[in-house]
Amino acid sequence: MAALGNRIIYGLKRECQSPSIDPYLAGLLRNIGIPVLHLCLYDFGFKDAILMRYQNQSVLIEEEVPILGVDHASIGQELAEQWKCAEALVTVIGSHHAPALHVKDPAIETLVHVTRTSEWLAHELGMGYRDFSDKHAPFYQASRNKIQLFDIDYARIKVQMTAEINQMRELMWFR
Repeated sequence: MAALGNRIIYGLKRECQSPSIDPYLAGLLRNIGIPVLHLCLYDFGFKDAILMRYQNQSVLIEEEVPILGVDHASIGQELAEQWKCAEALVTVIGSHHAPALHVKDPAIETLVHVTRTSEWLAHELGMGYRDFSDKHAPFYQASRNKIQLFDIDYARIKVQMTAEINQMRELMWFR
């Protein structure tokens, strides 16, 4: 859902500088480290991290580090670097939970904040993978403020995301 949100936000906010990668791709791959941890470390702590995330209503990354000693953003960033992905994609994957990192390129910083805003939109709409609870709203609101996404536009994006998902459901792409 973050991929869809990224595409819609960039289409609506023309002043967003175009990064060196497709915003849809950044939203799609931001959590690429999660399936890697699931496949490789499920029985060695990842299952426990998932359970603790639900029990504590925390963000998965908050539970991964104490249990596994590593998190999905770091794993995903390392993969993206090894795959020789564009700097923008590597940065989004590695910092979508920590946008305060020093991102030198304003277009990439915007893409990180757009991706975080898209994640929160999906959470509010109850769509896709949602890795947080309402107590995390201030952190995601800060990203929304950073990209100056006003209430009227935010509401429009929610309507458009819902309509596009409903179209995909009609095509049997989602249940």
